[in-house]
Amino acid sequence: MKFRFFSWLLGMCLVFSLGFFSVYAQEAPTIAILPLSMRDEVDGYLGYYLRDLIKDALDDMEQVEVIDNIMIDEILRESKIPRDVVLVQSMAQVLGKRIGGDYLLSGSYRIRQLGDKERLVVSVRLFDLNQEVMIDLKSNVFDINNPDEFRQLIVPEVLKSLNIDFALSVEPFRYETQLIFPLYRAVEKMDEALRTYGSAQFPDKPLWKEAFAEAQETIDAVPEYLESYYYLAYMYQKTGWLAKEVETWMEYVKLLEGSGKGKNSIQRASRAYLRLANSYLSQKKYDMAEQSINQALQINPDIAEAYFLLGKIAYDQGKSAQAQEYWNKAYFLDPSLKEAQYFAGEAGKAAVYGKDAYESYRTGYTYYANGDLKTAEGYFRNATQLNPDMKEAQYWLGRTLYDLGKLADAEVTWRKVIEIDPFDSQAKRFLERTIQEKQYGRNALSQFRQGFDLYQEAKYAEAIPYFERAVQESPRFPDAHEYLARSYYLLGQKDKYLKEREKSLNLIEQPADKAWQYYLVGYELFSWNEKEKAIGYLQKAVAVDDHLSEAHLLLGEIYGSMNQWKQAAYHYTQASSVPENNTEEDQSSVLWGASVSYVQLGEWDKALEFLNELVKKYPYADFIEEAESLRIEAMVKMGQYRDARVSVQQFQLRFPSGRFRERVQFYYAFSFYQEKQWKEAVQALESFHKSYPQSQYRKETLEALGYSYRNLGQEEKARSYFSQVEGQENAFLVADTFYREKKWQQALSSFLEYLQTTPQGQYVQEARLKLASCYLETNQVELAEKLVNEIAGSLDAKFQLDFLRLTIKLAYKKGNWQKVVEGVGQLEKQSGTLDLEYLYLLAWSQVKLGKESEARELLEKADLNPDEILSDPEIEKISDIMDTLQSGDYPSAILQLKELITEGVNSENSAIVHFLYGKALYFNGNYDEAIQYLKEAVAAGNKDYLEEAYFYLGDIAYKEENWSEAAQWYQRLTTQDNLDLLWRLATSLEKLGKKDQALDIYKKLKGDNAYSERAGIIVLETLYDQKKYQDFLKEATEYLENHPDSVQNEEILYMTAWSAYYLGNAPEALERISLYQDKYPQGQYFDELESLAVDLMIVQKNYQDVLPKLFTLENKLKGEKLEYTWYRIGSVYLKLEGYDRAAFYFEKLLGNVNGKYYTRGGYLMGVCLEYLEQPETALKFYHQIVESGLKDEWVENSQKRISLLTED
Repeated sequence: MKFRFFSWLLGMCLVFSLGFFSVYAQEAPTIAILPLSMRDEVDGYLGYYLRDLIKDALDDMEQVEVIDNIMIDEILRESKIPRDVVLVQSMAQVLGKRIGGDYLLSGSYRIRQLGDKERLVVSVRLFDLNQEVMIDLKSNVFDINNPDEFRQLIVPEVLKSLNIDFALSVEPFRYETQLIFPLYRAVEKMDEALRTYGSAQFPDKPLWKEAFAEAQETIDAVPEYLESYYYLAYMYQKTGWLAKEVETWMEYVKLLEGSGKGKNSIQRASRAYLRLANSYLSQKKYDMAEQSINQALQINPDIAEAYFLLGKIAYDQGKSAQAQEYWNKAYFLDPSLKEAQYFAGEAGKAAVYGKDAYESYRTGYTYYANGDLKTAEGYFRNATQLNPDMKEAQYWLGRTLYDLGKLADAEVTWRKVIEIDPFDSQAKRFLERTIQEKQYGRNALSQFRQGFDLYQEAKYAEAIPYFERAVQESPRFPDAHEYLARSYYLLGQKDKYLKEREKSLNLIEQPADKAWQYYLVGYELFSWNEKEKAIGYLQKAVAVDDHLSEAHLLLGEIYGSMNQWKQAAYHYTQASSVPENNTEEDQSSVLWGASVSYVQLGEWDKALEFLNELVKKYPYADFIEEAESLRIEAMVKMGQYRDARVSVQQFQLRFPSGRFRERVQFYYAFSFYQEKQWKEAVQALESFHKSYPQSQYRKETLEALGYSYRNLGQEEKARSYFSQVEGQENAFLVADTFYREKKWQQALSSFLEYLQTTPQGQYVQEARLKLASCYLETNQVELAEKLVNEIAGSLDAKFQLDFLRLTIKLAYKKGNWQKVVEGVGQLEKQSGTLDLEYLYLLAWSQVKLGKESEARELLEKADLNPDEILSDPEIEKISDIMDTLQSGDYPSAILQLKELITEGVNSENSAIVHFLYGKALYFNGNYDEAIQYLKEAVAAGNKDYLEEAYFYLGDIAYKEENWSEAAQWYQRLTTQDNLDLLWRLATSLEKLGKKDQALDIYKKLKGDNAYSERAGIIVLETLYDQKKYQDFLKEATEYLENHPDSVQNEEILYMTAWSAYYLGNAPEALERISLYQDKYPQGQYFDELESLAVDLMIVQKNYQDVLPKLFTLENKLKGEKLEYTWYRIGSVYLKLEGYDRAAFYFEKLLGNVNGKYYTRGGYLMGVCLEYLEQPETALKFYHQIVESGLKDEWVENSQKRISLLTED
């Protein structure tokens, strides 16, 4: 393998680029001097001569650096720019970019005969490449044989254009021109040769011979002229005469070092040493080359090109690592030297893989790229033999063998690549392709791939013939069957799809692969809504591989969509058991599906388990909001009430406007109910019901409210909610409230209605039992007995004790004393205790049976006085009347009491009888007569019923709106913790005008109770009406915190803004306005408060910020409010001294003569015009206002201005 790609590339790069190297970091401005162009028919060599006259002068100057001539000439030749072309700006910029200088000096010359002498006419043009500016210097005429004249005139002009101060005169040119001219004729010959011979530049060519001879002529005549050696060495280099090149460069360097020419000479010496080194390199004289390079480095240690050449030497000598170091340093010193960066990388690879192996690989790659696969194979094999672990060589050997069809060798090679790099996906792909081609044939695969390309372009009908041919070529080609099936699938041809799918499935041997394909078929059938067929294939998938979570997940989704929640839950649970097989998205879907399934099954413990895992692991899943809401519901269902409420708070922070807020708010409230915290439950449930009156949880909310109030002893409130429950069951709940209040007639009617409308209702047994009790309490004994006989033996066990109590009372009513005794004994045995009511019944029954001694013994044993209970028949009558009253049969009670009063009542019992009579009349609605008897009872002063009498008297007065009487009686009550009574008392006092007393009571009602919100509203309205704004703000702040969902909050927040305003607290007023506008951007008071905010900001002199608000109001308001807005805008502009803008708005106010702001608009319009130095126009407006016939301060002010402006 003689050809080495990398070495060849490096050599070409060195030959081409050495002339372009610069030696110093450029601090002084750099200038490229082009040979002057010839005009007319003149000798071309003079252009090189004139160029060097300028260059020689500038070489001695520190302030400017001259770019190498040879490099410039190379670029000119490559650019194919003719010698007679005068540069223009665009061409100069292109050349300058290639050369890399700051300035470019060009020019032209011609010869004119003036008198008896030939004279040179020279025009010079300087291009500033950075500023893209062209400077034409003054043309001059010179004696052709007087170079000093030329330099003295041209060089200072150039320096001046470069902004360089140069006080000294230009040194004289020390050489006789006629002796120098042969050199420049040689340079012209060289240029001609290079343009003529192309790549065949040999020293024996005629033009070269002439060039050598003429250059040597100048050397012989003027041996100290440096440029002769410089050009001659370059000629030898271009013709490949290496020995002569080295010899000439050495002479050049020797003369240059002795010349003492300063900075640019040092540059030239360094460049010369590097050129000399390059010549030695061409001859593989590495030691000599290295010696020359070191001499260059001694002159300047930071020459990037020196290290570049050292890298070449090290690389050629097989020292790849050292070469990499040299090239890295070269690139570090000169980042524009991209070749150094490239070769450093290549050397690094050569150091890693071995130089010969790497070069063989690169050569092989070149042949591969050119399509010469056989030759490439040889180089790649050689590289892999030299370094078997070189992945790149192995890879491209595999590609070459694959392309040549040597599949067995290719397979071995691909396996070697994967052994070196197990993560090389391309190698794996080619290995798979190679194995497939060995297994199914290249033609089958070719057909398959063509079909696959069309398939990817969604050209399914066109792809099918290719897949069919692939199947014909290789019937056991599963991918061909699969994609043929897929094509049918995507074209909607189900039968053909399933047929091909079955074929491809039968060809699969690996269980995991077969299970996966079953899953894919199931998925595709599911997408067609063929759920039953999809289930069949998915069940096959999990039968083969029970850990295939994707199949379980899809089965869960399908069963869920069919409401088969038990099967769905099973498969979701199976999928969750192998989380490592799921993507994050799938695992979150698994947990969500399992959660929903168990919720549907009512298995809340399992649902909560999955929901907890879901929200912990996937807090940002798409369905997380619903999951959080279900989790809260599950917590409540599982009795984790406090945890649920904490989660509600977190939910509200995270989802303040979430779709599932209703569910969350309900279960928050319901958690108190379930925990039997009745007060908290009432507050939370009422707040929820108020916010969501038509909620999906309406029935549960109303029932929970009813039961909560029942447990708080407020049956009337309970009834108000039970009555709102939709459906027929609410009739029972309402009836039950009457029953518990012992309002027997209402209860009886309601139970009958319930049993008639809902004969199969869930409360039928309890309703019939309580209906029988109502019959008994209303003395309808026969109906009670009939119903008791009907329900006997049919009641559930939980009602047996209540049924026994009912039969005891029934027996007592019927006088079946022995049965009462037996029943009470049985009741005591079954319950373990005996209520006082049944103890009395037992005692009286024993008396009726003639067993008074036993009755007395029984009562004494219970620490009761037998004489009081058993001896007084009037007391027994009164007790019977009390029972009648208790039953709700008020007319009967009234008749019995009248009879008793007519018969005469013992004095000790008269007060209680009068009280009972008044009470019966009260409940029967005979208020006037009831008042008489109740007041008599009050006058008697019996504490046993005094409080009750006060209440009835107060209630009658309250209903008749006799507020003074109502307040009097309610205030006598010693029990002041009854919220209903306090509310009525406060209302009565308020109606009497005793606002302060009422206010104190309303404040007490602001606590955690049903009246809290209404009381708070009344407190606030009272304080606001009384203009107690400071107290109002305090109470309002508390109310808003305690009742964040109140419908009154908008108006309250509105009132707080005005209260702060009335108190003179502008900052707080603005803050309250901002709170209102943030919370109610569409509120009814928005514009009014915005207007108030504007007034406050004007008072605060916040003129700049207030204008945008005023402009917004201007676009929204109409009528007088709009005029007021114009007035304020004009006033602000007046304050800002924007008199023309102010006048614009004040003039708008003059459009409505009857407007509130007409006169002030006219007056202020005049003021603006005065400021604008238009007094005559101002007077017109003042007169207009005075003559309007209106009378106010603005008219008076206008009259004053007229007087002042018209004074002499």
